[in-house]
Amino acid sequence: GKRLTGDGLSTTLGHLAEITRLFDFYAPLLTDKQRDLFTLYYEEDLSLAEIASAMDTSRQAVHSTLRRVESLLTDYENRLALAKKDEQYQAYYVHLEGAIKDLAGGDAKAFQVAMDVLSILKGGQNDGF
Repeated sequence: GKRLTGDGLSTTLGHLAEITRLFDFYAPLLTDKQRDLFTLYYEEDLSLAEIASAMDTSRQAVHSTLRRVESLLTDYENRLALAKKDEQYQAYYVHLEGAIKDLAGGDAKAFQVAMDVLSILKGGQNDGF
């Protein structure tokens, strides 16, 4: 598809997945126009030319704005690390869920694991979670 080849934006599926994930966290920090262009390009799969035509602007202006959005999203993540923290917490929840299931079988080690993970999560709440 066009996302993997010719327009100079997302060059891999991994990058596409990452930039879309960052958008989920940081979209409220973007302007309406930036959010609209991102959605049209990445979620509705319109080409740069199609977006330019629909918004009565140039393909280059759309490209520049999308590049700027990618840069902003990456910068926000570098500064705030919300996506990284979310990924860590999801891993903690999976670990905790497994320990709780083991607890149902009376596993004392699982109890300690569950308490350790709860302690980590409680400490994390002081960081805004």
